[in-house]
Amino acid sequence: MDPPVDEVLRIESVFDWFAARGGNSAVLEAYRRIRLQLRPIRRIEVLLQDTGLDSVLRIERLRREGQWDAMEETLYKYHEQRIALSASLEKVMRQSA
Repeated sequence: MDPPVDEVLRIESVFDWFAARGGNSAVLEAYRRIRLQLRPIRRIEVLLQDTGLDSVLRIERLRREGQWDAMEETLYKYHEQRIALSASLEKVMRQSA
């Protein structure tokens, strides 16, 4: 079952903002290339991590509200969840190859 593409794009859009905010066009271009290369992995992550979109939407809300400390903590937790999923993600990727 494929995750809705709009969930993946919504997650990517939040991190697009961070990459663009740095003001370095080379970093932004590199980020965009990597984002496209990693999209298949992101799609599987969305299936495995049912709280991923919720976390990213919270990051988006905290950013809009300027709650930088809370956003930093939420980003950290989001990436910790992704790291915890790495073994499951690898297993799924190997099975689909």
